[in-house]
Order: sequence, then structure tokens, then C-alpha cells
Amino acid sequence: MKLKRLKGFQWNIQQSVSQGETIPEIVFEEVKKVMPDFGVITKYSKDAKNRYDFEKAVEGLNYNTYCTNAPIGQYDVLIFVSKEFESGKIMEYVWNDNNCFPNYLEVLIRGAGFELTVVGTRIRVICNGKIEQDRKFRIAQMENLNKRLKRIDTPCVVLGDFNAREKWMATYITADDYHLCKPNGNTFNFNNFSVVLDHAVVKGVKAKVHASWSFVETLPKIYKEGPFSSSSNIPTPYPDHAQLFCDVLIAE
Repeated sequence: MKLKRLKGFQWNIQQSVSQGETIPEIVFEEVKKVMPDFGVITKYSKDAKNRYDFEKAVEGLNYNTYCTNAPIGQYDVLIFVSKEFESGKIMEYVWNDNNCFPNYLEVLIRGAGFELTVVGTRIRVICNGKIEQDRKFRIAQMENLNKRLKRIDTPCVVLGDFNAREKWMATYITADDYHLCKPNGNTFNFNNFSVVLDHAVVKGVKAKVHASWSFVETLPKIYKEGPFSSSSNIPTPYPDHAQLFCDVLIAE
């Protein structure tokens, strides 16, 4: 059996949807450096001042770009796919304050002898101190995510910020034949400890996942503690999550 190797990439870039900030140059420079076959950017804002310039620059690297159309004040998801492959947007959830859908975008990739569905997602949180309300909100989003994943009939790679650790993920990813890939490092730093919040969930492919904080070396004034910089000390709109790399093997 012949296998095709693909390089996937995911990054939460910490855009502030309420302030109309610009996408910092480091995001484009890292995409240019990494040059994955497909990438997912979460906490993306289509209302960023330089949104169209950013996407045009990414497309200039030989990618097609796809973005959700979230309501004002809600985060978007951006997926970009190498023009080496045929690709197209399949669906998105339109989320708002009155429903329990995650940030979600689904794109189908077709190559020579294979099809792969790429999903970019982010589980939303309620930051009002009501822990039980937030827990139920996240579980409801996972239920909607699982319902959709069950309907995907191709091999699939789901990349995103799930705002949850591995044990929680293992419990609430219930769609048939999907499994959680274990990364080799943390993806988010609190003041006193580090956790994995960004994950890859796959079906029908083999995958290896690793997290990287190497980008912090380019901006020492922003990331004063290097890869141990705490999220509370990283100013928006600079990314406060690690990059997640997902190496995929798919049968052709």
C-alpha cells in the first residue's frame, strides 16, 4: 500500500475580536517558515485591520484560504491548503451567544488517490466564574462536534484549541473510529503550570503530533520568559499558544 505524507499545522493566535487589532507579522512569517500542506488558525478575527492583506500574503505562498463568517464579536477559524491539492469549503457552524456550537470549519482536500477532510475547531468557554455552567456549555459543544464528525465519510484530521486536557478529551471524543493523538509537549502556560489544550483528533490516518514554542525566540521583548512565558504576560494580539504540528500518513 502506498502512503502519502502530509504536514498539518494548527495555531491559536490570540486575536481580540472586540478591538480590531492587526494580525502580527510573526504569524505570516511562521507560516512562511513552516510551509505545511494544510494549516488551521484558531482565535482568528476576520475583522482584523489587515485581515485581507494577511490572507493575500498567505495565498501568495501557493495556498487557498477559507474562513468562517462568524458574527461580530465571535472568533473565526481560518484554514489554508496548498494549491498542490484540490480543496474546497464544505461547511461551518454559525455560532453565537445563544447556541452551543463550537468554532468550526470543514474543508475537503483531494489529492492523487486520496481524500482528506480537515476540520479546524475551538471549544468556546464561559469566563464568568460559573464553573458548572461552563462545564455544561463545553460538553454541549463536544456533543455537536461529535454528531458532525460521525457524518464525515473520508479520513479526517481535526485540529484545534479544545480548551481541555487529554483526560477530558478522551472522555468526550465519542465519534466512532476517531482517536486522540498525544503531543510531546504543552501548548499553553498559566502562571504556575503548563497544560495541553490544543489537540489533534484523527480518523483513518496515522499521525504523530508535537508542539513547538520555537517562535518565541524571534520576539524576546514579547516573550520575556521564552517558552515559559505565561499567557497573562503576553500582550494581545501575539500568540499565547504553542504551534501544533501533525504529521499525517494517508493511504493513496
